Amino acid sequence: MSAPMIAWVPVVNRAYRFLTSFSMASHPSIDIPSVEIHDVETAPEKRARTLKHLLKANHVNFAILFHDLQFDNHMAHILCSAYTLGANEDHLNHIYTEMSKILEEWTDSPAEITEQDWRQFLGDRRYQRAYVDFFEDELALKHDYDWKIVVKEFFFEGENPLINCVISGLGHPLIQLGYAFEFNSKEIAMEALGLAATSYNYLHKYSDDPSYTKPSENPTTSIFEVLRRIGADKCLDGIFEHKNGSNSSYLFEHHENLVLEHWNSWAIEDPTKQFEESQKAAAALLVATVAAGSEDYDFFLVHILTSSHAVRILLPFVPKKFHVGVVRQWFLLAIAVYIGQLRPKIDWTPVEKMVVGDKGWKYVVNKAVAGPWAAEAHYVKALRAMKEAASTWGDADGQYLSAAVREGGIDGGIDGGIDGEEADACMKKRARSFSALWNMGWDLMAVQRCHERNEPGTFAWKFAAILIHSQTTEPQKGVITMPSPSSKYDTSIVGPFKLLTFFGNKSLDISENGPGKARASYYAKKPTFSSSVTLHAGNTKAGPVIGAVELHNWGSDQVCMGNPRAGNKAWTVVTRSSIWTHSEYSFVFRCGPDQEETTFIWRRVTTRTFRPMGDMELVAAARPDEVLAEYASSGMMSASQAVIKVRAELGQELDTMVLLTILSLHYSAQKRTRNAAAGAGAGAGAGGGGC
Repeated sequence: MSAPMIAWVPVVNRAYRFLTSFSMASHPSIDIPSVEIHDVETAPEKRARTLKHLLKANHVNFAILFHDLQFDNHMAHILCSAYTLGANEDHLNHIYTEMSKILEEWTDSPAEITEQDWRQFLGDRRYQRAYVDFFEDELALKHDYDWKIVVKEFFFEGENPLINCVISGLGHPLIQLGYAFEFNSKEIAMEALGLAATSYNYLHKYSDDPSYTKPSENPTTSIFEVLRRIGADKCLDGIFEHKNGSNSSYLFEHHENLVLEHWNSWAIEDPTKQFEESQKAAAALLVATVAAGSEDYDFFLVHILTSSHAVRILLPFVPKKFHVGVVRQWFLLAIAVYIGQLRPKIDWTPVEKMVVGDKGWKYVVNKAVAGPWAAEAHYVKALRAMKEAASTWGDADGQYLSAAVREGGIDGGIDGGIDGEEADACMKKRARSFSALWNMGWDLMAVQRCHERNEPGTFAWKFAAILIHSQTTEPQKGVITMPSPSSKYDTSIVGPFKLLTFFGNKSLDISENGPGKARASYYAKKPTFSSSVTLHAGNTKAGPVIGAVELHNWGSDQVCMGNPRAGNKAWTVVTRSSIWTHSEYSFVFRCGPDQEETTFIWRRVTTRTFRPMGDMELVAAARPDEVLAEYASSGMMSASQAVIKVRAELGQELDTMVLLTILSLHYSAQKRTRNAAAGAGAGAGAGGGGC
């Protein structure tokens, strides 16, 4: 062998050792037994058959995403959790009836998904029906109805497998997949694939790209120590003013290095033991961040627990090379949620020293299947998750039981024989603890529908009534209070109105007929580095220009009717009343038979959602009680950017002017929010010792 060839030997050997180090045998794994598998597809008992029929009915009738594509269908979660806790067929049917009241039927997707383009539309929630259809076609036509082969192909094989993004969408794809394995259900499996595809986002890169996993300068094997460090990290102070599920996106965009620093500091050396510790942390986070005597449990922290439970269900079925990666994914979600919810102080004492008396798991199970919250998915799932963790690891110190008793007893004894003022006080206290519903984007109409569909005097009816009352009384001084216009069902507009929806990002498809470019009535074109927006008739930029907008960071925007390049076009100033993002906007426009000069005002309305823009309504200054149009920027996880309602009889010219001013508000608010957020982040870094 020549000298040059000999010189290659060490290099080849090192490369070989590097490549073979990633063989299946070399990957650390988490060896725990499977939970009991409930094969309801073949079980003869009536209770199992009932669950089977209800799961199939949900799969056929209801979309996996609803409420403007913002919320996930939790029907399978609560049905399966209640079943494992012993719910009988009557209660299962009751759950289905109650859940059905808020879900939505399937609607067509903009196009079909094929084997050639299935990755092209990942993350687009409008394609939920198309993705489920595609995976079911794969199941029937290629894999002889063996759902596990379909799951294996798309979740665990190929480049960038879907398993590396199951924490997107608050971990719902992960949770759904866990129930699919636990109940051997092809329907739930197809839904899990659909959720993984439609929720797919930037989070996949932290698992797909190994460059994001780096040795930490300050590693620890204790997950509790990492959480303590996050709570004490002054670099994270002041990033957010409010708790909000959508804080995570901003966090990764502007403070990724801080997140990854803490994420990589958890050194996994004993995977099984450390996964056990992570489950204890997940349960404790839910209850140890709530002050003693309080019942303000955080909706988003519940997902840290239920997604950890899903990991526990899945590990015996997941290829070993993904074990540690899935757990690290979960921890990345936990970090993002914990920071996004303003890092509530963790006080372990309430969990460790809580006296449960004679309350055992029987008490907890009874609360889950017979208590007043037995039809609330997150409540039931959380209790079931803690019970399963105790079964998996043992509960000699009683922490899981203590946490479950504390969470299980949040109703304050409402179903325990009390009534009158005491019961009302308990119910009001619990209603306040569900403020996360408003944080998520629930509008008043959704609660009103719950109120209308339940019998007067029932717990659900009273609870909805209290929520409605809490949203329609004691308005803030100087601020109009109204139902959120984010739902197409409620409005302050009197008479007929038309509904417009913005889809897209920089450029927008503006549709009167639902999602999909083919259905768009207008197209708003905004080049990436331009402050100009052109509004086109039709669904592409090839359509005629019917208006334009000039955006200004800190000054007033301008809008123009018609194509400004045609010459002799007047520009209308959209005046902002202050430098604040949530200020009022006004413009003057000649309209009506006499072309009278009229001042119009876009004013803010109060809702319980946190959005970059908030909600606005348009009135004429001379008639402030008459709402002409409404604007609602979409909540987190929505496929749409905004929903707009415009009174039908405004006339073509004013109609176009309303749309142009909406574009001005929409784009300029987005830009100012990003600029201000980036500036705040830079300021925090400069003042925080180089954080």
